[in-house]
Amino acid sequence: SKMSAVLAFLRFLYQARFLVVDPGRDIQLPRLPNKLLPRLPSEEEVLRLLEAPDTTTPLGLRDRAILELLYSSALRNSELRQLGLTDVDLDRLEVRVLYGKGGKQRVVPLGEPAAAWVEEYLRHGRGFLLKDTDHGRLFSSLRGDPISVESLVDLCRKHARAAGLGRVTPHLLRHCCATHMLAREANLRHLQELLGHSSAATTQRYTQVQLSDLRAVHQRCHPREAF
Repeated sequence: SKMSAVLAFLRFLYQARFLVVDPGRDIQLPRLPNKLLPRLPSEEEVLRLLEAPDTTTPLGLRDRAILELLYSSALRNSELRQLGLTDVDLDRLEVRVLYGKGGKQRVVPLGEPAAAWVEEYLRHGRGFLLKDTDHGRLFSSLRGDPISVESLVDLCRKHARAAGLGRVTPHLLRHCCATHMLAREANLRHLQELLGHSSAATTQRYTQVQLSDLRAVHQRCHPREAF
């Protein structure tokens, strides 16, 4: 905060002997309460979101494939938008992320349901969205261009409203993937690889322990409960 910076500067001036006393020495900054993490959609709510697009249309097929891929492989917005046609291996059920955060590359699993919808989109959706030239990206806009960051955010919000959910973003679906897998006893180290984090501490901040899961663990493990 600004006040913390001022106090640090005063302390520096005192230690450098530009000041006789540290005027901020006795000032105690109030502790601000931790911000509550947003409530994540449950598995059932995410399923409603995935089923929201009208898959009888090319655009609906694209949106279904995007939502499935975001939730299945925990991709970042930028990572999904930059996927090329050859980056998704439907036979090996793998996604090659060539443009990860910090320029890092990784290979992540692709779930079978997500793979099925990507294949459906490639067969019956993508060709209708392309115009004169093929840009080589997996997902295309209505104008035939690579899908933009704004379009990706907008489609998540649109289908979240249709599913009766609150605000949903690509980033939130990434959180959902990690948290739902953690609730099903996924290893934190494996989640770190999936998310592309260089530090396990980042992964821990990224996952939420749901109160229902915490309550079940408490009842199973607490000495006053487990009898």
